[in-house]
Amino acid sequence: MKNKAWLAGLFLILALLACSLPNQGTETPAVEETTIAHSTEVISTEDETEIATESAVATEAPEQPLPVVYGTGEELVVLDPITGVEINRLAAPSFGIGGKGGVSGNGVFYIDYDYLNAYRVGFDGALQELLFLNADGGYFEGLIYPSPDGLQVAQGAVMSFDASGSHVQLRVFNVDGTDERILVDATLTEQPLRPTAVKWSQDGEYLYYMNVIEGIEGYGGLDLIKVNVNTGASETIFPAAGSLMSTSVSPNEAYAARAVSGDLLGIVVRDLATGIDQTVTLPEKYRQAWQMVWAPDDSAVLVTVGLGMWESDTYSVIRIDPVTLETTFLVMDDSNLLSAVAWQALETIWFVDRDSTLWKMNSGDLTLTMVATNAQIVGISR
Repeated sequence: MKNKAWLAGLFLILALLACSLPNQGTETPAVEETTIAHSTEVISTEDETEIATESAVATEAPEQPLPVVYGTGEELVVLDPITGVEINRLAAPSFGIGGKGGVSGNGVFYIDYDYLNAYRVGFDGALQELLFLNADGGYFEGLIYPSPDGLQVAQGAVMSFDASGSHVQLRVFNVDGTDERILVDATLTEQPLRPTAVKWSQDGEYLYYMNVIEGIEGYGGLDLIKVNVNTGASETIFPAAGSLMSTSVSPNEAYAARAVSGDLLGIVVRDLATGIDQTVTLPEKYRQAWQMVWAPDDSAVLVTVGLGMWESDTYSVIRIDPVTLETTFLVMDDSNLLSAVAWQALETIWFVDRDSTLWKMNSGDLTLTMVATNAQIVGISR
């Protein structure tokens, strides 16, 4: 099951492609109470595809949103998602700059810094080693993604890779290791593609995942697929593209969004009930789209975009209304590479910059306040 030799080749791929990925440095600026007001500008857009009729978002945001959690050293810091006030701190052995798990309703899941094992730290401080995810020991294969309630966990991995091809799997377990279900089990003869979970359905019956080129980190995948976790039956939402595309599903499953490249960068928003696509075309200077973050009530999606200028890049964060396609800037041409990372409650949007400094923004007046430095943010399970 374990085959580490192929990692050397993947590291070479990483080295060649690293310049195209967001910079997450570790320099630590001095902590200050800092607020910055940002202006809002509307982008004039023209639809490239059929404009959908107005569709209502039927579900409401959860009453108790999951907290914001970041790691620092071997400790997890839990914050109120609206105010940023610290709730508690949790011991997290070997967290380091690890992560690659998620914040759930019953705790925080992560893979340790040395890629040897996965853990769940309960909000009460209880530590659970998820040994069933790496039963053979050795290097931990793939990435994990807990369900929003923390009662299940998905693992997508390239289990082995050699000259004859790669063996890939997407599995789901109960959090105690029982009831293993293999949703994807395939042998690929070309490049190794890791099935990577990106969202659970609200009822826990389905999992959305993308196929990602193994060894390349970022926010994109080649496609978007929805699979039933009990039967393994699947449907393709976005077909495979020729390159990795930033892709996301809204919290209440009303929409899916995907970046599309071409002469001009665009964002396709699909109404999942009707299957109708709308496209926002961005100004010519923007060449790359990174992470997408949805409002908790599906009313907007935030997209971080860059100029594609590598060492001298700047980032902007745009807000798109999925019904009207009205598009505004929350952050414009930021040289610190400010990126939106979380939006659990409507009042507050969360950002990190190139130095791993954590910021919160008032979604009304767009005022930014620095919260913490050297913050390795842990993603929220949807």
